[in-house]
Amino acid sequence: MINYYSAFGLTISSEIVCPFLSIATTNQSDVQILLCRYKLKLTNGQHLGHWCEARDNLVLLKIAGIADYLIEDGHVIKINPKTEDHSLINLFLTSSVFFILLRQRNLLAVHAASVIINNKAIVIAAPAGYGKSTLVAAFLQKGYSILTDDISTMKAVDNNFMVYPSFPYIKLCGIATAHLGYDKSLLKRVVPKADKFLFPLQQAFHHIATPLSHIFILNIKNHDDCTIVHLHGAKKLQALITQMHLSELVDLQNLAVQTFKNCQRLVQSVPVSEITRPEKGFSAFELVEKIVEDVNSL
Repeated sequence: MINYYSAFGLTISSEIVCPFLSIATTNQSDVQILLCRYKLKLTNGQHLGHWCEARDNLVLLKIAGIADYLIEDGHVIKINPKTEDHSLINLFLTSSVFFILLRQRNLLAVHAASVIINNKAIVIAAPAGYGKSTLVAAFLQKGYSILTDDISTMKAVDNNFMVYPSFPYIKLCGIATAHLGYDKSLLKRVVPKADKFLFPLQQAFHHIATPLSHIFILNIKNHDDCTIVHLHGAKKLQALITQMHLSELVDLQNLAVQTFKNCQRLVQSVPVSEITRPEKGFSAFELVEKIVEDVNSL
């Protein structure tokens, strides 16, 4: 059975069930996900560690005990499973694998969340563990709509950069669910036994591509206050590039030049700010207030 999904402005046909994705309204697919029972190989591929090979616009990821993924030219993902647990297969599919596919399609993919403020997309970028999802959940509780929790995909359209919706869920750790007042016993785990839970966005999921208004880079320092610093010149570009995911694969596939150009054009179009929170004793709702106040002041 073929399943049809929507994410990142793309329609995806899949031979496996992908519960993280939204159901598509069309069966005209841009991307195919194929289930392969044979071993996936990449002839004359360049090795990048023990888990990855690449050649031209082809990348083979080997995740031990879970699956091998062959990503072809931004259009096809072939999966050779190593486990019957499809939640584990989907976990890597909807993170590293999709990042690579989006880069192959010349889209700018950043490790970032996106929320809607004043009908514009606000991108909040940070490494894993910095509290992006907790911050997104705080925006949600304040009544804001959410475009994406973890992968912000952007594309230049006319005079704007558009941000595309990803998955209609937030992934929250157990501590974050407690701090935000959610009962994790009512939530589905991302994978069995993991302390990471799926919180459905439902009506708060903003499923329409939206013009980008501002980029915030979330940082952590050992001080008492939440602060915002507006970046200028080369600092804007440097801050954005540090949030690029799997940048070594971009270089390997000779996509670095185009990615750099996309980043340059992006930082010339929108403000980029660094928001710094304390390591401890901060409130996600305080960060929400800081960000909304800053956006409204521009």
